[in-house]
Amino acid sequence: MDFKAQVLRYAIFPAPETLRLLAPTKVRYAIFHRYWFNDENWQDVLARLKTAGPYVRLLYEDEGTRLYEIEAFPP
Repeated sequence: MDFKAQVLRYAIFPAPETLRLLAPTKVRYAIFHRYWFNDENWQDVLARLKTAGPYVRLLYEDEGTRLYEIEAFPP
């Protein structure tokens, strides 16, 4: 799968539907850098991370970075 060709489909990552798309790739980690997002978009990311809670586990967090392990994928 070519990421550039699919980038718009992943724009709402880590929503469950994007996690489903990633399942075949067996990707294991996701990192989020706060400085890439304005306040409104960062709040959207945090809300999607809550929704993705059953599938991701926070490994590291500081004021500008969060690292998650993807532990499972939605059916």
